[in-house]
Amino acid sequence: DLAANVKKQVEFYFGDSNFRRDKFLRGKADADPQGYIDLTVLTSFNRLKEMTEDIAVIADAVADSNVVQLSADKKKIRRAKPLPLTDDTPSRTVYMKGFPADSTLDELIVFCNEIAPTARVSMRRLKDEAHTFKGSVFVEFETAEGA
Repeated sequence: DLAANVKKQVEFYFGDSNFRRDKFLRGKADADPQGYIDLTVLTSFNRLKEMTEDIAVIADAVADSNVVQLSADKKKIRRAKPLPLTDDTPSRTVYMKGFPADSTLDELIVFCNEIAPTARVSMRRLKDEAHTFKGSVFVEFETAEGA
């Protein structure tokens, strides 16, 4: 359902794996003394924009989240906990190749999750105008055992 998909996407944005590497999102959070980001910023992200651009829908979807926290007026959002000081990402990340050029991110996530639960799947792309998929990915699994 829509609320569950919105919550999953927003929690991905603010989760340890993505937030640690997302310079744009971290920059927005660092600009606010309390670490809040306007919900309207999230509606500019393509994957969320495909689901909804209504900040009330987003706020309702994440109201019970353990990953993010809403401001009192429900117009801003921040991580519920600070980023961990240590980064164990390298021990949980693998490189995979040989995927068809027309693969979608959703298909790759499903494929990788069949191996073990993933935290992040990153498609490698050419630096051409179309950002053509190279047929390879970096997969960050939730645990080192999964990798």
